[in-house]
Amino acid sequence: MSYKKAKTPKPKEKNTGASRSRTRRKRSRMSARQWGIIAVMLLALIGLILPNFPGKPKPRPDISKVVTQPPVVEPVFQKEGELSFKSAETGEELAKIDIEIADDESQQMMGLMYRKSMDENKGMLFLFDKNDPTTGFWMKNTYISLDIIFADENKKIITIYENTEPLSERSLPPAKPAVYVVEVVAGFVKKHGIKEGDIFDFKTVR
Repeated sequence: MSYKKAKTPKPKEKNTGASRSRTRRKRSRMSARQWGIIAVMLLALIGLILPNFPGKPKPRPDISKVVTQPPVVEPVFQKEGELSFKSAETGEELAKIDIEIADDESQQMMGLMYRKSMDENKGMLFLFDKNDPTTGFWMKNTYISLDIIFADENKKIITIYENTEPLSERSLPPAKPAVYVVEVVAGFVKKHGIKEGDIFDFKTVR
């Protein structure tokens, strides 16, 4: 048999290059993850800052789409009766007018509001319960000057306000609570010589 010299085994070399390569890759992966987190945080921060940053002005609302209240339609006179003023001294008829009659709360609250004109021979008669008479009127939302005539339950005139101020909210009270009130255009009372103590009568034509 032939003799073969046995080889001395070489010590294993440490694969330091491969280890360093793995370490670098691990460090690279950690750095990428960290950068990703930082990027997300920056984006979130920018999102918070931008809405409050002064920049492009906000567009104004389209005013053409704003809903507005329609204008109040001027009421039309409707003849519901006739009224005659008479002298308390002679019984002579002083004047005669066509009237609208306001005999419920809604009509009395409205009165002659929003009228822009009224003929001299027209007016409005307010009827109140004698147990719940009126203690005053005003000129709110009333565009025309009026003469306002207050009367007791016997239709005897107790107070007259002439040439009232349009749109005024000043209270106009009678000398005592009134059951009847007549509104006519300003100047009517003076023209026809109507005074306190005179009377009137009316009839309905409904």
